[in-house]
Amino acid sequence: VDEMTFTYLDQAPLESLTAQTTIVASWVGSIRLFPNPTVSGQPLMVTVTDPDLNSDPVVLLTAEVSYSVGPVDCAANPTDPDCLLKGTITVTQTAVGSDSFTGVVYPYTTGEPDPCQLRCIGLPTAEG
Repeated sequence: VDEMTFTYLDQAPLESLTAQTTIVASWVGSIRLFPNPTVSGQPLMVTVTDPDLNSDPVVLLTAEVSYSVGPVDCAANPTDPDCLLKGTITVTQTAVGSDSFTGVVYPYTTGEPDPCQLRCIGLPTAEG
């Protein structure tokens, strides 16, 4: 762990002031789905928690979350032909300065034109 020290020499009254901070390489984020498992056509809440995403503490921010649908682990095997649908959804910060970002999707097991279409509430349709 690295620490950084800042020193300021105040002229009136003559005094040396210091402040320190710890520098970390990065935070490990997390993702949560609720409810899990989910029912076709019902809302699925996607929550990402990652302090690294909170890049501006005075602005409501967004982030992109990738998704894939398939009978295999598409994140571990991204080129597998059984990964039926891939895309992203936008998650929005829950409050200014927060480390949490949420979005809602409606996953479907049947539908047209793709049997695994995924629709987003309040966002452009994320279809393959």
